[in-house]
Amino acid sequence: MEIGELNYLFKHAYDEGVDFLILTNGYQWEFFLSKVKYTSKDNRYFSIDLTKDDQINENTKYLSRFLGFDSIKNGEAKNFAEKLLSQRLEREKAKEMVEIAWDSLLQGPDELLVELLIESVVNLCGIKPEVEFVKTFLNGKRDYTTLPSNGCSNDEKIVISPNDVSILSHTRLTSARFGNFRPAKLNWKNIQILALTSVLDVCKDLEELQHISQAKIVKGYKTDKGYVYVPSHQISFQLKSAPSTANVVKRCANFLEYKVFLEFEWKKNPNAFQPGKKGSLTFFGGGRIPITDKPPSKGKFWTSNGVFLPEGTQLQMEYNGNRYFGEIEKNYWVVNGNIYKSPSAAANDLARTKEGTRTQLNGWKYWKVKRPEDKNWQFLDTLRISNSDTSEPGHIDLNIEIDEIKFD
Repeated sequence: MEIGELNYLFKHAYDEGVDFLILTNGYQWEFFLSKVKYTSKDNRYFSIDLTKDDQINENTKYLSRFLGFDSIKNGEAKNFAEKLLSQRLEREKAKEMVEIAWDSLLQGPDELLVELLIESVVNLCGIKPEVEFVKTFLNGKRDYTTLPSNGCSNDEKIVISPNDVSILSHTRLTSARFGNFRPAKLNWKNIQILALTSVLDVCKDLEELQHISQAKIVKGYKTDKGYVYVPSHQISFQLKSAPSTANVVKRCANFLEYKVFLEFEWKKNPNAFQPGKKGSLTFFGGGRIPITDKPPSKGKFWTSNGVFLPEGTQLQMEYNGNRYFGEIEKNYWVVNGNIYKSPSAAANDLARTKEGTRTQLNGWKYWKVKRPEDKNWQFLDTLRISNSDTSEPGHIDLNIEIDEIKFD
């Protein structure tokens, strides 16, 4: 049937007040909402292929939910259809906006990225590079947000958020990078081994590793109850599902401030999120550290850009009518029970616009601090400026003015 004929059919169904329209040849089923003023291309909310034996149970469930007498009578079928259609249209809209957003980013370097790069240089050598040099550098690195695919195919991949790792069930890894390292073998077990041993090499303490990763780890040899033994470090950890492993890797990446890039493929399992499809996932370490009880015992103060905040320093931020309070513990920002490595990471995780959406803030300009020896509160950024006035010869002062970037 041609598109024009389909559109006429949908217009007729809409005019007659019919809720659903189903097209089928007995094997393939296409479900549409006819009481929506779109063309047939826009209002399809589900498809079923009865020739796929591995999807029989799932197809039976959906047919019952779409066509069951009780489901239709009580309105559940229509509500479910409207929800599926809305989700599909939202996904397609987001796909259309990705290229527009990418082109916008490529017009010039993102100011927050400029500041983060400058802070990284300061942390490495104690000297601030000139802002124009950094912008020129990033303009010449317009693909700085991408990582090589390690020979993977150029098939369209589903990019998922670090907050959506629950959909990684029934997947196998096709590429993986943890910082500058790759696992010995390409599977979920070995990427977790790489993450855990990388942290242990730094913190040197098994208890601290457990706090950082939130993984179940014991010293010595253990292989029952899903435990995996790592001879090189004489530890055993409990290997669970792919989503659980991804969370462990994410926590380790946050602690080490590593970037993690994963490519994977959903197995052809009816319970998989997208059977047979490929996806990718990127973690940027250095944000919130999801530790439930206490931060790692490393250092007694937080420092960045020549500013030192000793343990016990009080923190407060006001944004959009809300106030947030915290304290420096060891070398971490602890706010509302969450643990962060930087003021911007804390501000961006907590702040919301009036519409309830996330926003991107320069935490240096929003947080006030009160060190144990201070009588009054002061903005964190003033300490950075003050320190720059008494810096060593050759220290270049660079005060970047960034207030707020809103994301709709």
